[in-house]
Amino acid sequence: MTRTAPMPLTRVRNNLCQKWREYLLDSYAVEVATPILHTRPDIAPVHQFTTVHPTTEELRYLRIAPTEHLKRLLAAGEERVFEFSTNFRDDLPDETHLPEFTSLEVMARDTSCADMEQVAIDLCALAVDVVRRAEVATGLPLWVQQWGEREVVRIELADELFEHYGVQPTWLEQRAMVARLLGDLGEPVDPETMLPRLLDQLVTAIAQRHSGVVLISGFPEQLGGPAAPHERHYGFKQRAELFINGLEVANMSSNLTDGHALRRWHEHGVRIKNDLGITANCLDDELLQELDGSLPRSAVIGIGVERMLQATLNLPDIRTLR
Repeated sequence: MTRTAPMPLTRVRNNLCQKWREYLLDSYAVEVATPILHTRPDIAPVHQFTTVHPTTEELRYLRIAPTEHLKRLLAAGEERVFEFSTNFRDDLPDETHLPEFTSLEVMARDTSCADMEQVAIDLCALAVDVVRRAEVATGLPLWVQQWGEREVVRIELADELFEHYGVQPTWLEQRAMVARLLGDLGEPVDPETMLPRLLDQLVTAIAQRHSGVVLISGFPEQLGGPAAPHERHYGFKQRAELFINGLEVANMSSNLTDGHALRRWHEHGVRIKNDLGITANCLDDELLQELDGSLPRSAVIGIGVERMLQATLNLPDIRTLR
């Protein structure tokens, strides 16, 4: 019997993106292309890649995500939009990080974070189907082999912290308390690390205590982007992340739609960037005015294409995909 040759990674990647695209088109979503070069820096507290227009010498910022432009489209009347976007972050390249990467970003009206959590699981299932059909040379990881037999582990963060670690919500507002909790979990703590990064480290540490696919929902207010307040837990918001064997592959959130709250969040972001010495121009009033009163109840998901391929193909180094 002739053995089928392993499918090249480029073909696996193509098949994955095609399956995801078909899934979204079947749900009546519209594929869009939003700007990569931005005239203003993003509100997120990270250093952005920049470039200069060769003729006008105007400074441009390479996007870290297409989220704000997708919000503009929903505010203008679109129902469901998605984009395979090339993004740039200040991450140093290593086994799980790329400074240039591709994500699938989806945003939809009349949708909640919980709805997007199901979308994330559906997209994960499609990725499993793609690699099972491909004769990959790396061999399938155990979680892919067991997909359909094991349930996705679902963790409500506030309940998990209280029931297993006795953590009260107000403790998460104190850097010293979060650092102590990380120490109790055996996690190293850099004394220079700010509270949001410690909280992110805490969420990852909890995810890494479970094998396979883990969905953690309900994030502290200090962590993540402008998400709507949690419906049950004060001090938390409607944000979730999907992990595979401790590796974050997707994040989801319900959009913050209140104009005043959104402006306060952006003002807070500018202050943080100034404190960190990161370029932070004045508020993007044009964006805030455009969204004020126009952004409907909606939610977003961002899922890393390379991260998903790394997890499903059992690749030790994500740089293999670039």
